[in-house]
Amino acid sequence: MEALQLRTSGISRLADAFRQTAKSKSSSQAGQLLAQQAQLLVASDVNWDFYFRNPSLRELQRQGVTGVSVPDSKIFSNTDLASTASMTPVWRRVHGAATSSSSTPTGIHGVGLVSTKVLPGGQQLSPTSETTITASPNLAFEVAVKDTGEAQEVKVPVVLTIEKKVQNRSAPIVKRGNISLIDVGATQTITFHITEQPPFSTPTRIKVQVGPVPAEKTFSNNTATYPVIFSFGA
Repeated sequence: MEALQLRTSGISRLADAFRQTAKSKSSSQAGQLLAQQAQLLVASDVNWDFYFRNPSLRELQRQGVTGVSVPDSKIFSNTDLASTASMTPVWRRVHGAATSSSSTPTGIHGVGLVSTKVLPGGQQLSPTSETTITASPNLAFEVAVKDTGEAQEVKVPVVLTIEKKVQNRSAPIVKRGNISLIDVGATQTITFHITEQPPFSTPTRIKVQVGPVPAEKTFSNNTATYPVIFSFGA
């Protein structure tokens, strides 16, 4: 309950901060005020893990219970996103959208695919050599994406596709998601949990695409294709 109360308070105070700074001439001061309110949301993430998720995981392990998923809940995947450095460009973008009649992005924009890892083991997929993936109930893929432009990017689309055939017909497993925010030069990750049955014991490919974002002009680093083979777990 306390985590949810912190989130309610944090969101309400962020909204108030946006209203208070609507006519501000100093983006750095506005960003600082927003960051102060965002710390409540960071605290709610810590509260959720410390008082609920971690104790629940320990208790399930103590009792030998398996196959039960304890929900993770985070407002910020990276606490740096709640900093003044991150909130200042957020304020600029919101302030600019409210005062400008044009929605066309300016400056250099772009994102790039950094890596794709298999979870929970942590294997990094390679586009040049086949990776053997041992399937498990917790199978997931973590995709890392970097902001390669000169502007903060929001709602960066990411698509992961596992090629699969059923009765000789294409039936790929497709996962879609968005990374909420990436600062200039920073790298953020998104995790796709695979609940469907992958194609076992036959070579296949995993394709990952990130972006494009509005006004992006370079696309050579947006995609990768990885040869893989799925094997049964022990």
